[in-house]
Amino acid sequence: MIEKLGKAARPLRIAHRVLSSKWLWAAAFGVSLAIFVAPEIAVRRARAKATRCLEQARGPRGPVLPECGTIVRDFDYPTDFSYTRHDATYRAEELISRIAMNRYIDAAVGDPNPERLAFGADATRSAQELVEAGSRRISFEELGSSSGAPHLGKLASWLGDRRALTASPEYFGLWYIRRDVMEASFVDADFEQVDDIARRYAAWDPSDADLVTTLGAALCITAPPEGYDLLEKLPARRAEKRYENLQRNYGELFAALTACANKAGTTAPILPEEGNAGVADMATVRRLVDLRLALPGKDRAARVRRAIDALSASGNDPLDTDQPFARAMLLAAVVTLSDQPIEPAVLADLATPRVSDGEGPLAPPAVTLRAILVRPQGLYPVVPASWLDDAARILAEASRTAPAPNRETLERAAGALFIHAAIEHAGDGHVDAAMESAASGARWSHASEAVEALSIATAAWVAGDATRALAALDRHSSKPEGKSEVDVDLALSALEALVAGSAGDRARAERVASTLVEEAKATESVDLAAHARWTAVALAPASVVADGAGSGAVATMWTGLGDPVARHRDRAGPAIEATQLAWARALGQGGNERRAFRYQLLDKRGDLPGLALPALIAGGALLDPGTSSDGVEIWLDTLTALDSRRMRLRSYAWMRMEAAKIRGDVYATDLWAERLAVLREVSSDEDNLELARFLRF
Repeated sequence: MIEKLGKAARPLRIAHRVLSSKWLWAAAFGVSLAIFVAPEIAVRRARAKATRCLEQARGPRGPVLPECGTIVRDFDYPTDFSYTRHDATYRAEELISRIAMNRYIDAAVGDPNPERLAFGADATRSAQELVEAGSRRISFEELGSSSGAPHLGKLASWLGDRRALTASPEYFGLWYIRRDVMEASFVDADFEQVDDIARRYAAWDPSDADLVTTLGAALCITAPPEGYDLLEKLPARRAEKRYENLQRNYGELFAALTACANKAGTTAPILPEEGNAGVADMATVRRLVDLRLALPGKDRAARVRRAIDALSASGNDPLDTDQPFARAMLLAAVVTLSDQPIEPAVLADLATPRVSDGEGPLAPPAVTLRAILVRPQGLYPVVPASWLDDAARILAEASRTAPAPNRETLERAAGALFIHAAIEHAGDGHVDAAMESAASGARWSHASEAVEALSIATAAWVAGDATRALAALDRHSSKPEGKSEVDVDLALSALEALVAGSAGDRARAERVASTLVEEAKATESVDLAAHARWTAVALAPASVVADGAGSGAVATMWTGLGDPVARHRDRAGPAIEATQLAWARALGQGGNERRAFRYQLLDKRGDLPGLALPALIAGGALLDPGTSSDGVEIWLDTLTALDSRRMRLRSYAWMRMEAAKIRGDVYATDLWAERLAVLREVSSDEDNLELARFLRF
């Protein structure tokens, strides 16, 4: 019986052993698999955790950045295994780098602070060296949106951190970063620093033509012989060879070189022979330089005759019709330098634009903020302001004895040159001269009283006297109401709001600005309407919010206001208004939401209007009320880091100064006033006339 039971139990024992061994193997396999995949799971979890943490930096949050540094330790365990070591090491390197860059960006955007900005720059530099010694990658894509690897020069330039760029100029090897270093020193208006950096870079024998051009032009101002040596061969090179298969014309460069040769006491350069590449364009600009430098005598007389031929289209070298106000500038030079009186009939002919050839008017219809502050890129036709005044007086005097058909032509030509003189005087900071020329320009142009008030007030304010500008506006408003001029009235209202803010009358500024949204609906000018609404955003944002009360959620959009060609500006009205509404709503939100909005603006920079003053005022108000003066300035540096590179530096410095004044920041106002004074002194020196404009001063 027992034997039978034993035989019956044997299959059970065998089955148990077999089953146990299978489960044992399965368990062993499962444990082995878990051990094997655990490092991969750890990498994935750490990567997801790091991505979520980094994303929080740009969303609504408090002033403190999310602490992502502890997540770096989560990558330690996977580095012990050969099959996850590469991934874990690279992700840890990326996390360390992104943390450093986030801290740098946050010190300029999230919670602007000079000490934190300096620390962020140092951390970014350390991260750059870490990557260069490690993976040597040029971009990161795993822990968030694609981003460049840390590079102090690139990020400092992107953030507008001039201190980081100029503190160690020798650290940056890329030619375009070195050019940005020079740009930063120009904005700081420290010409001892400009000279030092330019000499240092020039001593290293730079090969890139654009960097050499910037260095040479800068040295032409601070050390003309050295600058001339750098620039001397560039026109011939452009004539002979293409630059990366692009034709680079050299007329503008040759004009700057001619001015530099005069400062250096060197023989004037000879125009290179035409080659297979660039050509000597900008004939009017070059002719004006030659006229300015010509000594009295036969040489000057011959050049004046050739200029007259160009104006009358009777010579082989006609006027450049694509250059703004070329006829007005050449006319002023001819009238001022001619050693013989010119007959009124001839003057009238020379002063008449050839509309059939595509010429525009002799001058803007009035002295406006846009006419003074928004100038063409590069070197444009220009003569000394004194020539414009003198020529205008000669034309005005000639009109008194001219026959009827020519009288009005000469009067309006005199008015045009007075307007140009007022624009130059205002840019140079000469209040009395600017106001006098503006008044004469309006009178001789037969402008309305409203246009006259606009011109005089604008000239006075930009030149430096908001009180007299406000008085000019008050004199006009006290007169009986005349014929309505929609665009002029809107420009006057926008100007009054800004000037009142500059003069310290904040209540008046807000009251006038609150009417601009409705007034702007009557104009067909996209630029003027945009400027008026931006002024309302800056000084009375509630009026913009109320006007857009029926709109849903809006976000900042690309509007084309930064496009100098204005290809799509006429169709950009809805995008501009949506962007302005987004700004106005953000100004009324809490600190966390405004911080997130500032991060959104990082991706929309480069699109500010040329008249950026209202946007600068509003930009400063996006920060918390207790932010220091240095903090506001750091944020505005970042906000305008891209846009400032297409603005004239005098215009940019003036707008930064006025933005500080309107928000009541005395320290920043004085700082920018000092910089503006230096830039004006350099630019108004006749010896630097072309060089300063070549460098965008």
